[in-house]
Amino acid sequence: TLSEPFNSSREECGIRLSPLRSNLLEWHFSFTGMEGSPYEGGIYHGKVRLHHEYPRKAPSISLSTPSGRWETDKEICLSASSYHQE
Repeated sequence: TLSEPFNSSREECGIRLSPLRSNLLEWHFSFTGMEGSPYEGGIYHGKVRLHHEYPRKAPSISLSTPSGRWETDKEICLSASSYHQE
């Protein structure tokens, strides 16, 4: 499942990604905090929501787990996300 620990060494960051069965435009992901970082031991969950016009429109990306870096369940500002439509 997405909530079980996995690959957290500096050599290999653990990432899992899976679409919702009921909606292929919504993908859930989780990744582990890398050892030696303030995030070590944590498992962080998020969502990628693909626009119905994807790839012509950028996806929306958000994190659901508090990390101290981003607000939870708020769209993340990335150059390749829908936060910036240009």
